[in-house]
Amino acid sequence: MNSIIDWGPKPFRVLNCWFMENSFKEMVEQSWNSFQVQGRASFVFKEKLKLVKKELKKVEQLKVCQLATTMFGASGKD
Repeated sequence: MNSIIDWGPKPFRVLNCWFMENSFKEMVEQSWNSFQVQGRASFVFKEKLKLVKKELKKVEQLKVCQLATTMFGASGKD
């Protein structure tokens, strides 16, 4: 029985490189546990995924900004 279940759109994409980051799992756990959402279990789960997604975006944007500053800041000193 090879039925394919359509779970809908993925809540967010996960990049394999995130798992190489030492603090990734800890950051996700801390974020997940810090969110206070009320409602049915499925609603709480969905909302927490959305909030974790926002946190991951913030972290990635910060890292990109830091990388750009490092790369372009160093080249501007010539």
